[in-house]
Amino acid sequence: MGEVLWSGPGSRHIEAAALHASLTNEAVNISLATVYNTLRDFERAGSIRRTAVASERVWFDTDTGDHQHFYIEAESRLIDLPSGWQPHYPMPSPPDGYRITRIDTVVHWEPLF
Repeated sequence: MGEVLWSGPGSRHIEAAALHASLTNEAVNISLATVYNTLRDFERAGSIRRTAVASERVWFDTDTGDHQHFYIEAESRLIDLPSGWQPHYPMPSPPDGYRITRIDTVVHWEPLF
């Protein structure tokens, strides 16, 4: 599964069902539940990053570094914002005894027509 997940250049955004379909196309006999469990294991190990766009849409990203995303709803596609982009709003101060470890931003796009 890792070979398919990390194949190709650059980072990859993939949903569990799409990864399952890719594996099935490669003649790998694996259940969707096993794909989900393995992705969760990779996430716990810090090898991939989970990005939830809406309650029903979750992507797994092979780029675990700090970066933000565009979500193109009409295409059900997640892409990276340009490197170095930062949100233009004041950052909240965490409560005493806490620190900000990560901020997830997803910008939703839809066609004008």
